[in-house]
Amino acid sequence: MAKINKLFVVHTTKNIANAGTDADFQLYIHRFGAKPLALIFPDLPYNERERGRTDFYRFNVSRKSIYTERSLRIYMTMLNSSDGWLPESIFLIGETSTGESVVLGSHPDWPSDLWFDTNEPGSQAGHLIAYT
Repeated sequence: MAKINKLFVVHTTKNIANAGTDADFQLYIHRFGAKPLALIFPDLPYNERERGRTDFYRFNVSRKSIYTERSLRIYMTMLNSSDGWLPESIFLIGETSTGESVVLGSHPDWPSDLWFDTNEPGSQAGHLIAYT
């Protein structure tokens, strides 16, 4: 059973009008047999989630019990916003305790109608981005 020590999220915002946002986000991790985890995305030193921008986030989860062979469901969730966000792509990569990289979620062509939105009727603030 491989233990995950780090999680990396790489996403690109779609390069269309109104696709960017200033909202806060979290990773919400459901783990089989353990309490769910909520990890807030850190603020980057620039204005992230802007049209056409690719952003990279690192989460140290070495003190958490996240294993590749256990059932995981990982959601990316918008916390607060007055606007929506539309990614072009989202990737979630785990780094194991042995240094191996494991792709947990790969969405190179995020659907153009699947916005993250807390205000628009029929839209969702969070979406499943990985499961094992």
